[in-house]
Amino acid sequence: MTALAAVPWSRIAGIVFFSLFLTALSRLFIDESTRGILRASVLAGAALLVAGRYAAGFAGGWGRWRAARAAGKGVLHGVLALQPVEVFGLQRHILGLLTGFARWITRRRPPALPEGLAFGYLGKSSYPAAAIVLALCLIVELPVGYLLMKAFGMPAAKLAAVHDALLVLTIWVFVLGLGDRYWLRAGAHVLDARVLHLRLGTRVTGALPLSLIDRATPLARRTARQAAASPGQALTISPLDAPNLRLMVAAGALTGLRVRGAPVASGVTALDLRVDDPAGLLAALAARGVSAA
Repeated sequence: MTALAAVPWSRIAGIVFFSLFLTALSRLFIDESTRGILRASVLAGAALLVAGRYAAGFAGGWGRWRAARAAGKGVLHGVLALQPVEVFGLQRHILGLLTGFARWITRRRPPALPEGLAFGYLGKSSYPAAAIVLALCLIVELPVGYLLMKAFGMPAAKLAAVHDALLVLTIWVFVLGLGDRYWLRAGAHVLDARVLHLRLGTRVTGALPLSLIDRATPLARRTARQAAASPGQALTISPLDAPNLRLMVAAGALTGLRVRGAPVASGVTALDLRVDDPAGLLAALAARGVSAA
């Protein structure tokens, strides 16, 4: 169970998706009677894998319950805190995105940033263009997918069900995407005299004391790609593009951060940032006593 708890949820999701994809593809090679047994076996295996990973994450749940109650949270919050940390964090992250969408609809201004030097990350980012492309793809994909399924002879009842499911999924992605955009446009990393406040929308929040930063260096594109290949060694904070600044920090310095609502592992000792003005942030850090190259 301990080994299963160490497996990231992203890998669990990848295994489940790949298994379901192969099962769907098997209709081209296997007759329907055999395929029914295969589908049932794969679904049962996927359900057991997800349930096992979920159960493995309950370790420490009682401590999370007590901490939530000590912080004055409600009973519902405490019950939800009993879940695996990543699941509870993701739920809070999604709630934050829904809140951002509601604030965007009602034209509410975002909360003010902390006082200090603000360093944005969307001014030179490809995120805005990518968001537009994704939105257009979602709009086009719904009718195109419907026509393709109809052309392949899918039964009318199943076609209607799939169409409704795709419509709901498309709306859900739009809502979360707009909530993410709302918070990202309102966010920035803020440097004051003692702390670097990190605000990447609702994806990453927290504060990093400058005393825990060992050094700051520019991050070349090639080095950024190498860092992406070994995500366990560094935490990347970027809306979409490759990071351009690396902060080496003391062990455990990042545990106060929240990434999609969940705390950062204590073994992460490098923080890779994407900001519009990396040279300006390096100079500001150096002026505050952080070793910067």
